[in-house]
Amino acid sequence: MQRGIDFIGVGVGAVIVDDAGRLFLARRGPLAKNERELWEFPGGAVEFGERLADALRREIREGNRSDGCPRRCRGEQRLAGQE
Repeated sequence: MQRGIDFIGVGVGAVIVDDAGRLFLARRGPLAKNERELWEFPGGAVEFGERLADALRREIREGNRSDGCPRRCRGEQRLAGQE
């Protein structure tokens, strides 16, 4: 099955702010599929059957070489088909 052809992919993203009000941003690599070397909020694709929060934690670990995850969540926005 191909994302975008057989099914619509789902993504997650986060705005992470520390106690000093600084934003955590990720920089796309030079080999990224699109928007190379631009800054963005961390996030990525949700794998089939994966919970949104778990997908976000995984994307932060994988994409930013960090085991650090936010201690708390101030809010969550669900779009298109989320119950």
